[in-house]
Formats: sequence, structure tokens, C-alpha cells
Amino acid sequence: MTEAKKTEEKALTKRQQQIIAAALDIVATIGMHNLTIKTLAAKISVTEGALYRHFKSKNENLSGIAELFRNSS
Repeated sequence: MTEAKKTEEKALTKRQQQIIAAALDIVATIGMHNLTIKTLAAKISVTEGALYRHFKSKNENLSGIAELFRNSS
């Protein structure tokens, strides 16, 4: 794997963590039922389409949140 590819993968991981953190903030603030791709995109100032580059769906994002909790324990 090239160094550029490794850097790109790390950047994706960092961005995914930012998305997950924003999703957690939304859930804590306004509840799970109000977590939408639209509200999440607005929270981190990206387009809705950009979110789908990192997570294919809201459910995949939620899986990321669950993984974050598992790793923090």
C-alpha cells in the first residue's frame, strides 16, 4: 500500500470519527428520532452526499456509534 493511500485511509477514519461525534451530539441534544442525514450534514457543514462517502446509511452511522462505545470501554 502506498503512503498516500495510508494517509487517505487515516483521513477517512478521522472524518468518520467526526461524523460519529456529531451524531452523538445530536442524539444527546434532540434525541435519536431527530437524527437524520440532513441534520447530521448541517451539524458538520457538509453536503448530505458527502456523508454517504463515509457511511452508506443512517444505520451504518449508528453502527459506528456503537463501535465507538465498545472501543471506549
